[in-house]
Amino acid sequence: MSKQTKLFDIHPKEISKQKINELVFEYIVSEMRPLVTCEKPSFRKLILGLTQSNDETILPNRKQISKQLTTNYNAYVLMLTNVIEKQNYICTTADIWSGNNKSYMGMYDIYIDILNQYPIIKEVFLKYNTTIPSSAPVERLFSKVIQVLIPRRNRLNYKTFDMILCCRSNIV
Repeated sequence: MSKQTKLFDIHPKEISKQKINELVFEYIVSEMRPLVTCEKPSFRKLILGLTQSNDETILPNRKQISKQLTTNYNAYVLMLTNVIEKQNYICTTADIWSGNNKSYMGMYDIYIDILNQYPIIKEVFLKYNTTIPSSAPVERLFSKVIQVLIPRRNRLNYKTFDMILCCRSNIV
């Protein structure tokens, strides 16, 4: 006699507090939600319902999300600094955007060490300092900025804004 295949497992797998923190962080950053989202009663109820837990200690709070944002941001800045230090040449494209009487500058860097494979092109590039004619990455950055800078988020400080945008750009 063969066993019948079960469609649903009645014993859900447990999820760790660390995994919940990572998923909540990724949601908040990817969707450009305010950090306080994790403290809203309906959001907390959703997470507890999905994890089928009554233990509220597994839920991250705003301070934990803020600490994770700072940690991820600092790790990215360190990694980027190390990458840039190893490059001989870097081409940058910059653009300026303003909204709500605030100005922002976006930059897009391209590491051009690949030019070492093409000596003639490298010579022309270095002689005439030609730039790569694309502001598309910067325009995409500004599109993300519009999602964050809304009137309801007028208390968002510049450092938090910078960290959210940086982490968002590296998740998606």
